Amino acid sequence: MFSITAKFKEHSIKFRILVIVLPVVILSYIILLSSFYMIYVKESRNNILLEHEKNTLSIAKNTASYFSSLNSNIDLLLYGTEIQSLIHSYADKKLSPEEVQSQCNTLFSTYLLGAQSKIQRVYIVLTDNGIISNQTIYNSTLEQQEQKLEQLSEYLKQPKGTLCYYYSPKEPYTITAAKNIFDIQKPEKKIGILLTEINIRFMEDMITEHQDSEYSYYSLFQNSDLVYTTSPYAPSVTASMNMNYHSHRGNSNFYAIRYSVNDFLQIGGLLNTTGAFHSINRVWRQLLVISIFFLLILIFAVIQISRTISQEFQVFITKLKQTSVADETALIHTVSSNEFSELTKEYNHMLLRLQESGKKITEQQILLKNAELKTLQAQINPHFLYNTLDCISSLASLEKTAQITDIVPKLANIMRMSIKGPDLLTISEDLNYVREYLDIQKMRFQDRLLFLIECNDPMEDLYIPKLIIQPVVENAIIHGISESVENGFLSIQLFTFKDDVLIKVYNTGPLFSHQVIEKIHSVSQTSFSDQKSIGLINIQMRLRSQFGNSYGLLLENMEDRTSVCVTIRIPQIHQREDLTK
Repeated sequence: MFSITAKFKEHSIKFRILVIVLPVVILSYIILLSSFYMIYVKESRNNILLEHEKNTLSIAKNTASYFSSLNSNIDLLLYGTEIQSLIHSYADKKLSPEEVQSQCNTLFSTYLLGAQSKIQRVYIVLTDNGIISNQTIYNSTLEQQEQKLEQLSEYLKQPKGTLCYYYSPKEPYTITAAKNIFDIQKPEKKIGILLTEINIRFMEDMITEHQDSEYSYYSLFQNSDLVYTTSPYAPSVTASMNMNYHSHRGNSNFYAIRYSVNDFLQIGGLLNTTGAFHSINRVWRQLLVISIFFLLILIFAVIQISRTISQEFQVFITKLKQTSVADETALIHTVSSNEFSELTKEYNHMLLRLQESGKKITEQQILLKNAELKTLQAQINPHFLYNTLDCISSLASLEKTAQITDIVPKLANIMRMSIKGPDLLTISEDLNYVREYLDIQKMRFQDRLLFLIECNDPMEDLYIPKLIIQPVVENAIIHGISESVENGFLSIQLFTFKDDVLIKVYNTGPLFSHQVIEKIHSVSQTSFSDQKSIGLINIQMRLRSQFGNSYGLLLENMEDRTSVCVTIRIPQIHQREDLTK
């Protein structure tokens, strides 16, 4: 694994960007398309299927309501005193058949023919072989009724009050409902059977308001017999497709579902999924073509970006490594107008300022020269600059363009602040640069670095010498957090104490040695010219030279033995002029 990584690092930034980014881009596109397919295509198809099931269920409920209403109307007819009286009068021959027929027709019309749609014939078959009907009785009709009664004989043995149904392919447009008639005076005595013939087109009224699309077909079944259907396919094919419920039946072109109306009848719904899903599939195919086109454009853009970034960094890093003297030969010339141009501009400006400062230094300003050089060394630490550029290079190899875009301006801001501007900054301004420095380090250390800055709002308008906090923070990261194998935590707390400002910088990591603490605390305002160190010693010398030996840095090892604290003590400065006064 190590050898593979080492081999990989030998390649150019451009190669590494392509190897890392292109698979990520392609995989992201695959995930995006898969998500779209699952969210849009699958969901849309499921919605169509659910709508089909909902409509099939509504038709089944309407059909059940139709037959329930029919059963109620039959009960009102059969167990009313009028029909019972007529049946007894017919059996006792108190009335002529014509009179019974006439009065029964009136009752049939009132309770059934007029109250229920699509009823075409009503019979009462008496136990003594008499028949009462609303239409003329023919021999063929009598034979049909005998066949129906023979077929229904088993069903009519069911509990009292059950409405049974009969369908025969010989009568394809009729379904017959049958019910036993019992004497209301002698409830256990059966006196006849009522047969009600219903035109199968009553299903049209059930289906019309729920016909959701031209690809939905609905059927009425009596067990496995197809009674009625709107399907354009052959009856045998329609019946076969509806045999399994909630299933494609191995045929991806159709979706079948069936609901029971009662113990005898079922409603089947058949959906032609090829037609119903046509528009969804068309959108999916169009999106697929467009996505492939944009993927090719994105791949081309990644190649171009990787080439551009590689070239920009190569020029900058090569020139930086060749720089040994801050003169015009060390300047970097670029024609780009992006973040690299801004970084190059600030870098060139820094070199020119250093060159100009070097020319103006005189022997009478040796002390000031040494202090300024030490300050510049603390402000523009080459170790920090190289680490930051290395961090940028690593981010470029991972094609983290957004993070590069974020880190370069922050680096430029810190460099700009370190070489120009007033010597005093407000606490708010100085903390902004500290945050930018921590953001840069955060990109380098990732989850290994956690930090917290606490400052009361009224303090943010006070002034402090610039680049006092940042070097202390840098020291905490380099000599504390970076040397620890565990995740590190850094905290900056600012508060006032009497007429002073206290800035405490806590960090986890190795403890201060007794020698380091003694060395920092022993620095005085008069020992400035004797020191040739940078970092915490430089800060200590600057503060004590500027404000006196009662101010400066205090180093402490915390009681938990896992963290240290550096306290910066300076007087409160309310205006820039206060320092000169």
